[in-house]
Amino acid sequence: NIIKEISVGSSPENLMLIGDRFLYVLNTNSNNISIIDTEIKKNIKTLPGGILPRKMAHDPVGKRLYIVSSREASIIVVDTALQKQLKHIPTDITPSGIVFAP
Repeated sequence: NIIKEISVGSSPENLMLIGDRFLYVLNTNSNNISIIDTEIKKNIKTLPGGILPRKMAHDPVGKRLYIVSSREASIIVVDTALQKQLKHIPTDITPSGIVFAP
């Protein structure tokens, strides 16, 4: 059963739950990141996601979220506590994925 539909950007392609409350959604065609508060079931914030955000991974502690911007050849760093973009790191090649190893 559908509980509620929550509007996000165009082409939501990747989802990640941080903690037990905030769901980060990569909107590939909108070039942004939606933050959904799962407790109140609302899109509470939209952050820039670079051009064609495709993949994301969080650090082992869950304090930083790293987003691969495919078309822009960069990695975007988001502070998950502040829910804001911290850095935009250019890469030499187009990244196609990201992962953290323990």
